[in-house]
Amino acid sequence: MHQLRPRGCLAKASQARSVLCFMAIPTHAWFVVGEIMVLPNSAMPKEGHYFNIVLWTTFIILSYLGWKESGAVLPDTDALIPKGRFGTPLLVWAINNTISYGLPLVLLRDKMMEQYAVDSFMAGFTPDVKFLIDTVLGNTGKLFINNTAGVIAICSVEPTNEDTLYRLSRVASSVGFYYLGAFAIWANVNLLGKSRGEVEEEVDVRRSGCARSSLSRTAPSSPT
Repeated sequence: MHQLRPRGCLAKASQARSVLCFMAIPTHAWFVVGEIMVLPNSAMPKEGHYFNIVLWTTFIILSYLGWKESGAVLPDTDALIPKGRFGTPLLVWAINNTISYGLPLVLLRDKMMEQYAVDSFMAGFTPDVKFLIDTVLGNTGKLFINNTAGVIAICSVEPTNEDTLYRLSRVASSVGFYYLGAFAIWANVNLLGKSRGEVEEEVDVRRSGCARSSLSRTAPSSPT
């Protein structure tokens, strides 16, 4: 029978902590590059972009120092695919996060949002507001990809540690059910507005499947 270690063991695992610090470096570097690329044609005050560049550069430096201090652990490229009773649901979750949300929000924002019929909603917005919405959506896509990469990196350095995989699966299932609740609210609003479509139903089914898959592999225990 699977036995859990005391609470907080994931936070105390030096390998997991170190590899997370490492993954934070390219994560924030991606945000810095994005800010620099939109800076010349930005519809927002440039001071905000400068602030973000300085802030995320500071995070890069702190993450690097934390990574070196905690052992400079790198992801194991030979163990990037989670396996086993807890690893398989995480792999499904990672694929769904990346293909359904991360990549579309980063590369195909306009086409993705067309599926939700938001054109009429955004018709009266100023260019500044539209630019801000586009930026937020793009950064959300980056977060989906980076968070998924962080989980995969942890799995790669502790591929046989069922306690770590268990806790990650519990978190993934909890987040999945949270999104189901959020989409349910959105669906009710659209239903009242007569704009409920196949996209929302597909999202509900996909999210429910991933969340239930993760939950079915885990016991009712705290992820902390």
